[in-house]
Amino acid sequence: MADAVSALSGFPASQLLSTFNMWKPDIDPTYWRIYGDQGMSVFTRLRALGQVYQMTNDTRQTFSEDYIYPTAHIGTGGITTVSAPAGTYTFVLSVASGANDFLASSGSAPYSSAQYYPPVQVNDRLFFQGTSGAGLIPFTVTAVTGSYPTVTVAMKQADLTQTFTTSNYPAGTELYIGGNAWAEGTDQPDGLVTKPYIDYEYAQIIKTSFQIPGTQMVTGLWMDKYSDSGGNIVGYRTIGMRAAELAHEYKLSGALLFERPTTNYTFTGSNTEPNKTTEGYITYWKRRGYTINYASGSFSPYMFDQIDAQADKNFGPTYYMFGMGRDLYNEKDNALKAYFQNTMQAYESSRDVADAFGLNEGSWNAVRFTKFTKGRRTYLFTVIDEFNNPRTMGIAGYQGPGLGFAVPMGVKKDTKSGLDLPYMGIGERSLGGYNRAHEVWAVNGAGEGMKVITQDIAKFNFRSHVAACHVGGNQAIILERI
Repeated sequence: MADAVSALSGFPASQLLSTFNMWKPDIDPTYWRIYGDQGMSVFTRLRALGQVYQMTNDTRQTFSEDYIYPTAHIGTGGITTVSAPAGTYTFVLSVASGANDFLASSGSAPYSSAQYYPPVQVNDRLFFQGTSGAGLIPFTVTAVTGSYPTVTVAMKQADLTQTFTTSNYPAGTELYIGGNAWAEGTDQPDGLVTKPYIDYEYAQIIKTSFQIPGTQMVTGLWMDKYSDSGGNIVGYRTIGMRAAELAHEYKLSGALLFERPTTNYTFTGSNTEPNKTTEGYITYWKRRGYTINYASGSFSPYMFDQIDAQADKNFGPTYYMFGMGRDLYNEKDNALKAYFQNTMQAYESSRDVADAFGLNEGSWNAVRFTKFTKGRRTYLFTVIDEFNNPRTMGIAGYQGPGLGFAVPMGVKKDTKSGLDLPYMGIGERSLGGYNRAHEVWAVNGAGEGMKVITQDIAKFNFRSHVAACHVGGNQAIILERI
């Protein structure tokens, strides 16, 4: 059965009461009975917080600064001693994943090949960490030769009274570039080349449908019709429609949390376009952020020191949302109870409400955050229901109940456009008045109104075209139970 194209529906879209348009005046009270028991999805939670952004293309580029100040890494083979003059050594710059020692320009047309810019230049001062209280050991870079992927750095020790042992600095050692020193009358160095970190956000089409036979549409247990005080019909719902909406929300949340961009494309049936997928928050944070593995029962408040140190390293802001699965959330409560020796008191700071939610106490309470401040950061805790649901990540063998993430709240500026970008948001494909994020409509061969198909059914359709929006992944921390 094919849906009629541009057909007039027996249930106009404006009369379908959907979880996607909860702002409508007459809302089905059974929504709260059913959905309250199932929990709030990540999709609904982010919409409630207003973390929704318009996308007019399938793919969007965003730009954020990673580490502005460079470091160097020792590559394969470690440090080589040069026989003369004294204190002269060489090493190759690392090309290992994560070292980021080379800044690559575009290799696409009109450029014939990518250009690579090393992080270190002649006359830079490299500071090696000394051993046994020796302090820092400075070197002057005397030459940078070769081309990517083999670039050799020659350096000369500044003070030969310091002991320098090459074996203490194997491949992968990260080096601090502590300024430079130039002789009188010399020219300026080569220009410094910088580039922001580029993230890609991909939109994904998600569809769900539900259909009900005409005979069931005259059964009161299955069909609800809502009227205003004047008797005018303001909306319709079915029990099956509610179940389909919940399934659709979980499909959305699964994509927003765990999807990864597809490169091995799938073409099903007669479709000529590929099934494109977004990059979910967890996938993105694991790729760009920092993962802490912990054993069951080992969570302690001192783990916040490790999180705080990582946030400091990446210049994270003050407020972090800490999403947790059921087991991790309970471990957190038990650990904090022991930490405060049963004297912990619940309180609400007006300053926190102002900073985090713009004095909107309703948002603060609706999302049910509890908070804990340690070090220089405040963590706002919430349970992620999809991590616990026995039909989603709570399935036996999945890591959901022990999974957690700490991610900055709010937005940060796009380096290129100046627009506010969400650390965790939803991109909706839309333009003007047309929005594809939460379309709901019906095509009918049963029920009141015009019949546009021959089968004795009413079919309710849900379609969403959304992307996981994210930025500043290096400031995020993932907790995984091992």
